[in-house]
Amino acid sequence: MNRQLDEMRTSRNLQSRPLPFLSPINGYLEKPKFWTGPPDFKAHIGYGLFFVFSAENIGQGPAISIDIHPTLLIDAKEKLVDKLTSAIKNIDSLKERERIKFYLMLVDEKISFVKAIVNHERQLSALKITSLFRNVLGGCFKTNALYYCDLKNTEKEKFKTCLKILQNAEIDYAKELQAQHKLIDEKREEEAYRAITELNKKFSSEVHCEKVPFEFKLWPGTFEVKPLTEEQYQKELETIGAKHRAATLCI
Repeated sequence: MNRQLDEMRTSRNLQSRPLPFLSPINGYLEKPKFWTGPPDFKAHIGYGLFFVFSAENIGQGPAISIDIHPTLLIDAKEKLVDKLTSAIKNIDSLKERERIKFYLMLVDEKISFVKAIVNHERQLSALKITSLFRNVLGGCFKTNALYYCDLKNTEKEKFKTCLKILQNAEIDYAKELQAQHKLIDEKREEEAYRAITELNKKFSSEVHCEKVPFEFKLWPGTFEVKPLTEEQYQKELETIGAKHRAATLCI
């Protein structure tokens, strides 16, 4: 009897089927700079990768508590060499046919993505997006999709220029980096912060590198959507770390 009630409840909860569909707009490689952060807060060269999306609820009924988790799978010669993740983006709700714009940012501290783009002819790196959401009846859903970068020759040349700057920066600014690292070791955090701020000002004035735009597209055949039980939904939330949600930045 209890099993029948559970099945009836699940069937009722899934009667409303919203579907927040993510359409890629554009992406760009941010101008390189020196980053600092956990675990040791020692400065290093890196860059931010931005992916701009449009999210539209193309299903039936409102979608609520939409958690979007990006992972950039970096591939070289058909072998996974690195992956970058970002904080969860959360959209409180999307009414039926409502559309918003937002972006996802990932920081590449090992410059793995640019290296893969420049050094390998066949590009298999992909942005994997997992989205979890609910309907107003309490039903739970999950979508997965892969997006690939579609680069033109001119864009690849800009990536080559950017890679050269990234590889030279650690050598050209070794003295400044060593000084900042020493301040961290001596627990002089405020001075270390001022040092990295001044270093980035100097780097920006001396190195001329514009942000590099690129296209990215949905990989055909990779989009999937499926319903989840409440238990499965809670496990998925834990897996993607959605208990530490980041606010969605709408453009």
